[in-house]
Amino acid sequence: MATHKISSSIVFAESSEQSSGFWTRYAAYAKSQEPNAVAWWVGSLFIHGGILVPLTFLLVYTLEGPTPLFLGISLICFFVNFIANMGGASFKFTFNSFVFSLLVHIVMVASVLPLIFS
Repeated sequence: MATHKISSSIVFAESSEQSSGFWTRYAAYAKSQEPNAVAWWVGSLFIHGGILVPLTFLLVYTLEGPTPLFLGISLICFFVNFIANMGGASFKFTFNSFVFSLLVHIVMVASVLPLIFS
């Protein structure tokens, strides 16, 4: 019984549009990644649990930033992504929640970095 289908066909589509916006290209990329949903799920668990949450906590704690607030935000992002993936939410939602989580973590780390120079 095959539960996952591996797609190996490559389709090159000619577009009549010369310029497309960022959101259009992002949505097209997200749609093209649907066959790799399991890999995105495992990757997001690894990246959240192994990199984002610990790195954010260590940087914020070491630089004496708002540790409880940022750790809470980081864990909320992790659990939203984890529950969405385990609960069978659509790939569009899980992919967007992962990208949003990445952006939130980048903003949190960037907001603490100026504390190095003070």
